[in-house]
Amino acid sequence: MKQYFQDSKEELKRVDHLIYVSLKYTRTVDVLKNVLERMINFYEIMINGKLEEFKEERKIDEVPAQPVKKCEQLLTLTQNDVQRNAQFKEVIKNYLRFRKLLRSDFDSINEYRRHVAFIAHTDDEGDVEIHIDFVTDHYKFMQTLLEELVKVDEQE
Repeated sequence: MKQYFQDSKEELKRVDHLIYVSLKYTRTVDVLKNVLERMINFYEIMINGKLEEFKEERKIDEVPAQPVKKCEQLLTLTQNDVQRNAQFKEVIKNYLRFRKLLRSDFDSINEYRRHVAFIAHTDDEGDVEIHIDFVTDHYKFMQTLLEELVKVDEQE
């Protein structure tokens, strides 16, 4: 298995622990934000790993430093592989959205309670509520995505 799949799997373990242990017992916005940061790290590892793979295959000369440029380059490089391109479009969409949510101004609600959440105030999406169920559902999606990417990669 490729190293970036291993690294992203390790990052998912951290997300799992934050959701099912830390968040369960602390129920704070700080832990929710840490979960979001780990999810962003998961996506960064996937994007950087795939670009490094393209660099080793000599399809690109260097990996760009800016996150948006990395995303654009990855979409360009995977456009011929329809299935892979669709998966990476989802990765990139979530990656950029989570980065934006984490950097935006926010208000916390129900801290120390089951329905702890923070409301991120964004320019384009308006107010977005990030809560336990949101991160749990997305964590499950990330697990499925990683499994699908590994399967597709093993077939090549």
